[in-house]
Amino acid sequence: MKMTQKTKPRVLLESEKTLFQRINFNFISQYIGPVIFLMIAGISLVLAQWLWFNKRDDSFSVGYPAPETYRVVSHMRYDDQDAVKNLRAMVSDSVVGVTVRDVSAKSRLQKWLEALNDTSPNENHSQYSSYLLKLPDALLNAITNLNNTDKSRILNLAYQVGSSYIDHLEAGSIMSSSSEAASSLWSEINRQIDSVSDANFVYQILSGLGNMNLKFDDELTQLAKRAAADDVPELDRRFEPGDVIVAKGEIITPQKALLLRLQGYTEDVFPIAEIYVVIAFVLAFPLWLDILRRGAGEKKTTWWAIVIVIITAWICETIAAHLGVAGAGTLPAVTFAYLCIPDYIAFCISIIASISGIFIVTGLAISKTILIATISVVSVTLGFYLLRNLESKRQVWHRVTLMSFILVCTRVMVRMFQGSLSLEQIEFWKEVLMFFVFDILSTQIALFVLGAIEEYIGVLSIITLREVSYPSSPLLRELQRNAPGTYQHCLTIATLIEAVGIKLGMNISLLRAGAYYHDIGKLRRPQFFVENQGGGENHHDVMSPMLSSLTIIAHVKDGLEMAWEAKLPKRIRDFIAEHHGTTCTRYFYNKAIAMGEKIEREDFCYPGPAPRSRETALLMIVDSVEAAARAQNIREVQPEAIRKIVNQVVQSKINENQLEHVNFTFNDLTCIKETLTSVLISMYHTRKVKKIEKRL
Repeated sequence: MKMTQKTKPRVLLESEKTLFQRINFNFISQYIGPVIFLMIAGISLVLAQWLWFNKRDDSFSVGYPAPETYRVVSHMRYDDQDAVKNLRAMVSDSVVGVTVRDVSAKSRLQKWLEALNDTSPNENHSQYSSYLLKLPDALLNAITNLNNTDKSRILNLAYQVGSSYIDHLEAGSIMSSSSEAASSLWSEINRQIDSVSDANFVYQILSGLGNMNLKFDDELTQLAKRAAADDVPELDRRFEPGDVIVAKGEIITPQKALLLRLQGYTEDVFPIAEIYVVIAFVLAFPLWLDILRRGAGEKKTTWWAIVIVIITAWICETIAAHLGVAGAGTLPAVTFAYLCIPDYIAFCISIIASISGIFIVTGLAISKTILIATISVVSVTLGFYLLRNLESKRQVWHRVTLMSFILVCTRVMVRMFQGSLSLEQIEFWKEVLMFFVFDILSTQIALFVLGAIEEYIGVLSIITLREVSYPSSPLLRELQRNAPGTYQHCLTIATLIEAVGIKLGMNISLLRAGAYYHDIGKLRRPQFFVENQGGGENHHDVMSPMLSSLTIIAHVKDGLEMAWEAKLPKRIRDFIAEHHGTTCTRYFYNKAIAMGEKIEREDFCYPGPAPRSRETALLMIVDSVEAAARAQNIREVQPEAIRKIVNQVVQSKINENQLEHVNFTFNDLTCIKETLTSVLISMYHTRKVKKIEKRL
């Protein structure tokens, strides 16, 4: 037996374990968690809707009596298959049969008459041949009671007249009615028989035997039935609002059930189709969301924020639909999206959330689908133009109220177009009021929830960013009073970063707020920072390089502590922690080396972390460029010198691996450098005037 040596498994290093655990945690928290949460929420909402809303007295079931009288809500045209089916059955049943001429008519007539001639009065008529059963009993008894001579004479006359009559028919005569056939038979009898009594007897015998030259054809009969049924046209019916679809107590057929579904009535059936739609939508969610964010160049928007927007749309649309104001649930989700998600992504997410809510929550009723889809598109479009660049909560409510009024008008126009609403109806004013109130209240609740959870889902609404960026906010006011130089520095950084952010299509409100607070930690010891010394004594001249470095680096830690105390959002705190990354205080490090001190480079470096978002990375670059330009200490900086400074700073950040966690492209870096160069040249301009020369 061949032995093989077991390979000892490689033990992961501690650093590798940490990285592996971090990757797993990030993947679960950022991807798997939101997907599972969205699927559970969607399925729970569908089941709750079925158990709560559909299990009511007004929900219908196929094959059961209608619990109430269902009427048409909006204009509708459809093919009435049930009525067409019944009409075709009636027309088919009206075709009794198809008869054809029988070429053996003479021989059959002879057999009939021979059978009559062979009968006797003592025989039981039930034993007669099938030929005799065609005659009435009274006529058959009269024939059998004749003596043999009269019987033979009458039957011979009947055979002669019958043969002539058959010859006449075979010559091409077509009888269009039974009266015409009887008249033709009488003419033949009168031509051959003079006795009235014999003529009557022969007529009764021949007419009793029926159409002697005709017989039924089963195959042609079936073809005729089918042809007659096919000639019945499709029945195109038109329903007007108020028309009865199904009366109370009437059995609901599949055709009636289809009409009720199209009109938006609820059906008491397990929502398996809606559950399948939820599962398919949620499984595709990570793929299309990643594509959407890549197309927008946005990586910081959390999946949790998008999940909350979608769930908000589903919940509000469900409640609104069952309150009788379908379409009123779109405004809260749209407002939520535009306040905390970048504009392009907010537009797409709002559309997807609203439209998915139609199929997942409110069913597939055509009238509701058209209504909610129209209101969704109008709401998302209005949000794109009205819910951006807001300055205050008051402005938000002004815009939301205006949007709600426009959506009310949109709903009224759609309902009137569908023919399901009249301005004279009292229900019209009730719906208008209910729609408007629901929009306002649900949006207010959504904004309250947003304020409570935005810190936990990793987003910042425009309102929050505006509020923390007001110059009158406590920390900024203290910065103005106690560290005016740092405050002016923050304003300069805000001006620079906004110019670059506009070019890159980034969140300007977030960049501005981050710029205002990134150096807030300098409030603890403002005199140790050169911009607050006012050209006086520099405390670092008498301090050791190590102590000076620790004092400078401490402003990051101090800033985070102050931000925690002021309850600033995490996204703002990220700017404080990451705007220096893990770079070093190079001046004091070089000073320590020049003084011959034995030092470690890490002792002069900021704790970090390195920037993990485009916004904090951009702040690092802008802050370093502004400091380098200010350090030139010259009255006039030439454009080439500024361009050189900008290029050196950007390249140094790349070399120090400060941008490795940020998805800046080469085009982005080029745009950053060109924009900063242009703005700095404008900031460092001088007034060149021509010297006045006296004329001689």
